[in-house]
Amino acid sequence: MRLPQYCGQSEKLLSKHKEDCHGIRETTFTREFKIEAVKLVTEAGNSQAQVASDLGIHPNTVNKWVRQYAERPQDAFPARGIN
Repeated sequence: MRLPQYCGQSEKLLSKHKEDCHGIRETTFTREFKIEAVKLVTEAGNSQAQVASDLGIHPNTVNKWVRQYAERPQDAFPARGIN
């Protein structure tokens, strides 16, 4: 399987990390990364579980991204002021 172009590159291209007041780490992925992950499922025919495993993220996250992209591709994953 071909992973999104960001895999293996600098984390700056992939995500931003922050911790909340309880020390829980949150990762924010770029819009481009999410779209590439969705395409691994929808166009390349990989299972959501396989894509999640290969990318090191929870399967529910991939499921949510696929759903959001299917509903409104042009509006999916808007920037939240963090790039």
